[in-house]
Amino acid sequence: DVYKRQIPDEYEDRFYGVIGEGTATLQLTEGNWVGSLTHFNNLKGYWVQVDEDMDFNWNITEELVRESRNYKTSIFKPIPDEFMYAQSTQQAFYFVEDISLNEQSIQVTGDQWIVSYCNDNIVGSRQLTGDIIDIPVMGYDGYDNTQGFCQSGDVPQFKLYDANTGQNTELYHQNTPEWESNQVYMIGSLSIDEIVIPDQFNLSSV
Repeated sequence: DVYKRQIPDEYEDRFYGVIGEGTATLQLTEGNWVGSLTHFNNLKGYWVQVDEDMDFNWNITEELVRESRNYKTSIFKPIPDEFMYAQSTQQAFYFVEDISLNEQSIQVTGDQWIVSYCNDNIVGSRQLTGDIIDIPVMGYDGYDNTQGFCQSGDVPQFKLYDANTGQNTELYHQNTPEWESNQVYMIGSLSIDEIVIPDQFNLSSV
């Protein structure tokens, strides 16, 4: 396990999430990591979420430096051109377990993508693999190429793109967390069925 070799055992259970540039990982249970961030690179910086303040030194060994060259930077297919997005210094990640239709998980073909939007702008995309994935949602960082991206308090939208059919289908979640920079959110399942929440009710006499 790459993480166990790069985070000492006495610290690992205090880590919740780690964010890199366009990638993230989340520790669901002790030693059970999910997401696209598969290893640490000694030349990169990371934002970590821990359960309490602590001093932590990550000591790179020569062995890890050499081995890191053999790791792929991503386990996913290249992003389709129409769903490319600008990398921002402000980013968050929404972890999704599966996509459901009529309460049944859809079949994963390897040619499907979850695309995130803010203000009708594409702010992230990730291939649907059948595993828990981290969907990047980029935020506005003051530069022109991130104009209209998410800002604090915005709620991103998600769509499912199927490269085989060319369909781009709206996805729904009952309570999508508001976007905040450098946060990771586990939202579970997204649904193709629209979730209707009543805004009023009435009780009638028997």
